[in-house]
Amino acid sequence: MAAELADAQFANYSGGVRAAVDVPVSRDIPVDRALAVLDEVGEAWARESKAALDRPQAHGIMAFSGGDAVLRLMVRVPPARRLAAEAELRRRIKEAFDRHHWSPIGAAG
Repeated sequence: MAAELADAQFANYSGGVRAAVDVPVSRDIPVDRALAVLDEVGEAWARESKAALDRPQAHGIMAFSGGDAVLRLMVRVPPARRLAAEAELRRRIKEAFDRHHWSPIGAAG
């Protein structure tokens, strides 16, 4: 038994896990403005949900898909809240992009 435990790997999630939402945006959308909107959405969600363990951050361009740029919003949350946080952030991002008349899907969707 001791040998089995010595070979086992354990993950410590007490510090939280990263909730990540990738957002493809059309080449017509200014990246700096889109990142600012992601920051605003993340900050509002963190303030209202009280689930964020640190400040949400909108990262720059993570990849390109066709002609679209893929942006990412990340925040550390308790493990049990990760899926709900990602779903709620996606909903809020869509609403924010709709207000700007931007398609969060671009050519990728």
